Amino acid sequence: MFYEIKGCTYRDVDGFFEKYFEGRRWSHKTEAIYNAVSNQYMGGRWTDFPDPPDEDAVWGWLSRFQDEHLSDSRGVLYTTESTSDLTGGEAQRQLDLFVKRRGIETSGKHDWKDVRVIGELKRYIRDAFTAQPTRRFIHGFVLHDTTMELWVFDRSGPYSSGEFDIHEESQKFIRAIAGYAMMDDEELGLDTFTELDDKGRFITISEDATGKGNRMRLDETSFVKQRAVVPGCYYNIDENDSGERFNKQLATNLIGPINLTRALLPHFRQRRAGTIVFIGSYGGWRGQAGAAPYCVSKFALEGLVECLADELAPFNIRTLLVEAGMFRTDLFAEGNRKSEPPAIEDYASIHKKQAQGVAAIHGKQAGDPKKAVERILDVVRGEGVAEGRSMPKRLPLGKDTLGIIRTKCEETLKLCEEWEGVATSTDF
Repeated sequence: MFYEIKGCTYRDVDGFFEKYFEGRRWSHKTEAIYNAVSNQYMGGRWTDFPDPPDEDAVWGWLSRFQDEHLSDSRGVLYTTESTSDLTGGEAQRQLDLFVKRRGIETSGKHDWKDVRVIGELKRYIRDAFTAQPTRRFIHGFVLHDTTMELWVFDRSGPYSSGEFDIHEESQKFIRAIAGYAMMDDEELGLDTFTELDDKGRFITISEDATGKGNRMRLDETSFVKQRAVVPGCYYNIDENDSGERFNKQLATNLIGPINLTRALLPHFRQRRAGTIVFIGSYGGWRGQAGAAPYCVSKFALEGLVECLADELAPFNIRTLLVEAGMFRTDLFAEGNRKSEPPAIEDYASIHKKQAQGVAAIHGKQAGDPKKAVERILDVVRGEGVAEGRSMPKRLPLGKDTLGIIRTKCEETLKLCEEWEGVATSTDF
């Protein structure tokens, strides 16, 4: 993980505490808690905080603080005593401090999918993202001796408040601990599109005619697991590779969409209505040296959506394949690029050219991602730029994509003309 976040770790971010802990609906409660315990702060120190602050003593202090001031909070602080207490990760780990939602049965055992805030970082962020693939970001903190640092990990890298001493910045310390226990799902970076009850996760789909909402239960078993905190997508062919790189790309860009579509179709067929939007790429129209696994997955997606379009039309279910070009996101930012030199020297020049090209394009992509989303919504809804027009099977977005598709079509027509005689000479 440390290799993945190299170059995209941001510490001492201005306004970090204000963004995540102030101006919230519960901020006044954390202030009240600080005022309630301020009589234990004298002479510039917390008089009841363990000295020396060894692990067991600090956990005892946190437990008492929680019992006295956070008994009705949404989240609860826990610890583990052995690696067997925490399941659902890729390896057995012992987590010293973490926050879970109140009301989840524990019986001394915990699951990574229930972890909301991590009280120590190490390599544990990856386990949380792997167990919670729809998680947008994860809060974490480090408390070492009397030094604390607050963190947020998202898919672009980790960001922190910078280190501070819990005695010197006493209010920040208390309000951070209390705030983690009070954050709602959105503030914790959870997927808020789905809902949760005692039976598990579900989404509500409204009937077009009646407006009545139907609950669709979701199987929480992940069909795709992203093991990298910050992902990348371009790899060379490697003759020594077991196929893992291709499998990862196909799992994300093809099998993932297939499984999600399979989950939706029974409900869409029942309603005799629905629209499924797939995100393709000009990589599905033109192969590119150094990007074979990615292009293979996008070419395959093209075929999948063509088949689905015809298969689902009788049920009034529409499909739209967005042929996306280069858009100015952080995908190619330095910290998000993972370059692996090929094991075979003959491919080194291709790898070097690809890596340099990706690095050079970052921040210069012509596409505006906000406009792309607006156009997709217009096409699906039949509004704005798409008003009065039928929804196409494919939607090219970006001048680069349009140029590549036109060139490919022209080249294909020329091929047909030049080789028509050979093509038609094989019939009986």
